Amino acid sequence: MLANECRFLNDTITLRQLAKSYKKKCALKPLSVAIPHGKFLLSGRNGVGKTTLLKILAGLEEPSEGTIERPPWASSAAIASDCIVYPEILAIRELADLYVKEGKLDKNAFEQRIKHFNLTPYLSTLVGELSTGSLQKLRLCLALASSHPLVLLDEPLNGLDNESVLVALDEIAQEQRPMIIVDHEKRCAPHVKGKIHIDEAGSCTITP
Repeated sequence: MLANECRFLNDTITLRQLAKSYKKKCALKPLSVAIPHGKFLLSGRNGVGKTTLLKILAGLEEPSEGTIERPPWASSAAIASDCIVYPEILAIRELADLYVKEGKLDKNAFEQRIKHFNLTPYLSTLVGELSTGSLQKLRLCLALASSHPLVLLDEPLNGLDNESVLVALDEIAQEQRPMIIVDHEKRCAPHVKGKIHIDEAGSCTITP
């Protein structure tokens, strides 16, 4: 293998025939692509496996087939998605403290984002008692203040009021880490580098 090719592979998240099935249901068709460092929108019709791919990148799911090679900037990932279930009996403050102890969360960064999203009055509220909008804000705070080098956002603006949408977009714009974002309304588009598109046949293209 040429040195330049080795360097290219080392600098990208390299997927080779990566696929996921649940029993007999295909959730992600075999996918081969090299994702470079940066901020990208992940697009495609419903059912092509966008959320499944994010879960695999976050380490929440194992692929049924294929391989994934990660550079240092994608060695681990934080994900904000409604597929993540938090302990409902914990208050926001208790959940954050747990993540800090596990080394998953930067406490100062979390407190800063809690202020940005006006969640400070809810720090003692149980996760199970949060409204849809407040729960979405919490997901974003946890992901954006995480200690992971890669951030994955699955429909980050869903359930947010107009003011919170602006806060979220500002946070995304200011974020220095690489990100992969699923946003069907493409409101995050001005703040990303390019687009990763998965078609119904499982082909993947990247637009800078």
